[in-house]
Amino acid sequence: GKMKKRLLIAAAAGAFLTVPSVAQADEGWYFGAAVGYGGPGDSDVSVQGSAAREINGESDWRQALALGYDFADGWRVEAEAAHRFNDTGAIGGFEQSQSDFHMWSLMVNLFYDWNPDGWYHPYLGGGLGFASVDGSLQALDTGTVLPGPGTTTPSNAVIANDQDVSFVWQFLAGVGWHLSDNWIFDTQYRYFSTGDLAYPGFQVDALGGHEAWLGLRYVFNAPPPPP
Repeated sequence: GKMKKRLLIAAAAGAFLTVPSVAQADEGWYFGAAVGYGGPGDSDVSVQGSAAREINGESDWRQALALGYDFADGWRVEAEAAHRFNDTGAIGGFEQSQSDFHMWSLMVNLFYDWNPDGWYHPYLGGGLGFASVDGSLQALDTGTVLPGPGTTTPSNAVIANDQDVSFVWQFLAGVGWHLSDNWIFDTQYRYFSTGDLAYPGFQVDALGGHEAWLGLRYVFNAPPPPP
C-alpha cells in the first residue's frame, strides 16, 4: 500500500542523489600550463638578396602558460605566453651555413568547446599575436667559399645574431578531459606560424609548422559539490 509506495519513492530519490556528478560548465577564470613538440616545415631564406635557399626545421620542445576566462556557454578566451626553439640547420645545404630561431610569443586565443557539461570537451580555437624571434644565421653569400687564402671565417661570410618582431597566428584543435571539477587535462594539435622575417643580410619566409601539445588547466571556481 502507501508504505510500499513511499519506500519506492525514497529508493528512487536515493538512487538519483547518488548518481556520480558530471563536471558542470561554470563561468569564470582558469590557469593553464602546457608543453608541446614540433617545428616549422620547409622555409626559404635569401642571403644578401640571392635566390631563395631552403631550411628545414628540426622538431623540438615548446612551453606555454595561459590565463583564460570561460563563459560557460562553450566560448572561452585566453592570453597565452609561449616559448619555442628550433634548429633549422644548414641554409640551402651549403657549407659553413647554419640557422636556428628562439621565439617568445604573446597571443590571444579564442575557443569553442562542445559538450561543456560533459566530462570531455572537444574544441576548436584560433590565436593571434606577436612574437620576438631571435635568429642566429650564418651563410656564404655565394653559397661556397671563394678561392683564395683559407680562413676560419671566409670574407664572403654573412652572419646575423639579431631579433625581429613578427605577427604570429595559430589554429588549435583538441579535447579537454575533466580529471576533477577543478582540473582539466588537454590533448591538443596546433598549426603555428610567424610572418616573414628580416635580419641583416637575410630574408626569411614565414616559419610555420605542426605541433602536438599536452597541458593542464586549473579552474578557479568549480561548482559546489552536490548536496
